[in-house]
Amino acid sequence: MGAPTSGVLVVSENQKDGKVFSRHMSCNPSFVWSDDSTAIAAPVWTSGRRQQLAIISVPSGHITAAPGKFSVLELHSFEDGVVRGVDSPAHMPCQIECHVGLLIQR
Repeated sequence: MGAPTSGVLVVSENQKDGKVFSRHMSCNPSFVWSDDSTAIAAPVWTSGRRQQLAIISVPSGHITAAPGKFSVLELHSFEDGVVRGVDSPAHMPCQIECHVGLLIQR
């Protein structure tokens, strides 16, 4: 209902062997998998009530923030190292395209 959410992300084929990402991050649930399933893009809330785009590298477990700040991100796709979506979908929406391929640590 508009408030930031947070939780523990577990990526696995079965819970026993899963990789757990438990770094404390408040984010909205609008995340997308990369087309090759090696990374996840997720909007993370900053202390200034803005959002940054976090790139979670699944094989390495590394989390990197992409440059730039946004109001509220709604992510649509993550293909060929490019995340696409909309910033502020409810009020004055603006299409975004972030090239993050170099941030994915394999």
